[in-house]
Amino acid sequence: MKLVIAHLSDIHFRKNSKHSVSNKVGSIANAIHSSAPQAKAVALAFTGDIAFAGLRDEYAIAEVFVNELVRKLRIKYSAESDIKLFFVPGNHDCDLSGDQEAREAVLDAVSPSKLEKNSIVQALAKPQSEFYAFLDRLSHEVHHNGAEVVSTKMYQ
Repeated sequence: MKLVIAHLSDIHFRKNSKHSVSNKVGSIANAIHSSAPQAKAVALAFTGDIAFAGLRDEYAIAEVFVNELVRKLRIKYSAESDIKLFFVPGNHDCDLSGDQEAREAVLDAVSPSKLEKNSIVQALAKPQSEFYAFLDRLSHEVHHNGAEVVSTKMYQ
């Protein structure tokens, strides 16, 4: 079975950006397809900094982009082709706009062994809550186009 892997990194979706990758979704789909037109599986890896500042508006732009990319790939590849999406957050996928004093104090004070406690991990990962909400929404949306978001959550 032939597999094509496309790696998109540091996209930095941002509201009102003139240089957005969103305008290139057709070209990206064409490039992926032309590199392996007979592929039976497509893996799209989005790593680091999907958003610019971890804001909901930025993830809304990313959702439109990803859905459109999957839609275009679904047209180019057969309905039986397997499309999987992988996402890894980066430092820009954290919304650090609010008061971070308590979070920083916990980071400074907690020993690595205490990081096994779910409540501490949840508190420290709170700035990534919009990233995980984005993945949850996207999982439902791309499923309708025969794709799947593959991810592991750091916390439940």
